[in-house]
Amino acid sequence: MGRPSANETWIIELGGAVIDKKECVGNDKVSPLEMLIYCLWVADYGMRNAGDLETARDLYADFQKEAASLSRNLNLHATHRAFALPEAELEDQYFELFDEICDEIQCKINNKESGNKHEDLRALQKQIISDVMLADLNPGPNNPLANESLGARVEVKIKPEKPWWRFW
Repeated sequence: MGRPSANETWIIELGGAVIDKKECVGNDKVSPLEMLIYCLWVADYGMRNAGDLETARDLYADFQKEAASLSRNLNLHATHRAFALPEAELEDQYFELFDEICDEIQCKINNKESGNKHEDLRALQKQIISDVMLADLNPGPNNPLANESLGARVEVKIKPEKPWWRFW
């Protein structure tokens, strides 16, 4: 096996970050673009590991239908055309279409005029990872874990049964 291409590495890293975010904050907190990245990751996982989309369907049954819908709503025409293909055709053409799909999604992420708050791929990846890491931290005086992890001093209110000097 050869070295993975830049796009293969990109989808593995960013797809993994989206998976982590989905697990931590739930599907309802994942943006349409992040969900499209996840659908592409699912397809890529199936094609590279099993050589077909059946494995991808085992991971997420509606990945192809959702990717087609999301890419249409995001105005990603090449990505929509690819995922709108019948399953057998997508399997046959997947590796030829893969770079074009990745490039189009990357352009969408980088397009500052689209209203996307992320300026580049690294910023999106950092944002997804930050969302995952901070998911359980709700800063405030009633959450000692959040206060402690943010560097604030948390008062310990455990009183020993005996004073420390009365150990006998």
